[in-house]
Amino acid sequence: MSSSFQKAKSLSKTAYKLYENLDYPISQNETLLIKEKFELAISFYTKAIAENPGYRDAYLERAELYWIEIISNETACFDDLYYLQKLNPESHSIHSNIASKWLYLNQFEKSIEHYLEALKLCGKFESIGILHFHIGEAYIQTKNYQEAFIHILESIEFLDDTQFLPIDAFYYKGLCLQKMGYIISAQSAYVEFCKLQDTILYKDFPNYLEE
Repeated sequence: MSSSFQKAKSLSKTAYKLYENLDYPISQNETLLIKEKFELAISFYTKAIAENPGYRDAYLERAELYWIEIISNETACFDDLYYLQKLNPESHSIHSNIASKWLYLNQFEKSIEHYLEALKLCGKFESIGILHFHIGEAYIQTKNYQEAFIHILESIEFLDDTQFLPIDAFYYKGLCLQKMGYIISAQSAYVEFCKLQDTILYKDFPNYLEE
């Protein structure tokens, strides 16, 4: 680990701590101070990369700093992540990282492309169920409910015995069934969701099914 990388890690850790403990509303002086610390950390990551152009951790760390709201340089973030992908084309985690950011930006086709690639590469990793969930989530946004349903079912199957199962998977299951015209099955899925969520009354189901 280079001295530039260590300095960048230290600066970004301090900046993150300040950023996470801010009380709202944030003053302009506080914003500038924290932004300067993040930008200084970025400069040291850049120096570490200049010293070693293949420094994968430096690219990843710098990309995440570019992504945070106070910096918000999406272009630079994606430049680093796509370069990382070239350095390590077999990494499912890089594809997943890229996909999650495209999903956040409502670029659903790009998100699906990278999530599917991550799914091919991840093998038997625990994250396979989460990948299926996010693929289903993205397909729902494109109104491709048939493909979404396939992946949501896979996510439930892979994650059912773990603490990582998103409750929303059961809502999405119901939504896909509803959109595909399977109203009774959709209602059963909504019941399952509500039992887990414990916030929606059963009497609200007709409203769900009419939407």
